[in-house]
Amino acid sequence: MELVSTFFGVLKDNAIITIVVNCSEEDWKRLVESPIRFFYNRLFKIVGLRYDKFNDFSPGLAIDNEDSLNALIRFLSTAINKKEYIIQYIKISPPAINMFATIPVEDTTIFQEILNDLKIAKGGKS
Repeated sequence: MELVSTFFGVLKDNAIITIVVNCSEEDWKRLVESPIRFFYNRLFKIVGLRYDKFNDFSPGLAIDNEDSLNALIRFLSTAINKKEYIIQYIKISPPAINMFATIPVEDTTIFQEILNDLKIAKGGKS
């Protein structure tokens, strides 16, 4: 499984994560069927996803500049307000596949905690 790129953002008022991978058919199936969880490393300012079926695959975003900080704040704010986000997987290795899933977020606690921390890092109040 090779991670090609990861995007966290807002498109047409929807919080979206796009993950582009180069992988085998077997890995693709495991990826799209695997339960996911968000993680946040406060020390290194990294947010990402953990997959139950992939211990060594954690696509995410290093918050190392103002643009990535603002993009993640918008993503989290939108996901909290809508109580959902969209995840898009793109497999570029043959056969190429594009798949979307809307993920409901009933408990926004982790998103709110990350958002509060990022707002403080930006110099504002949570």
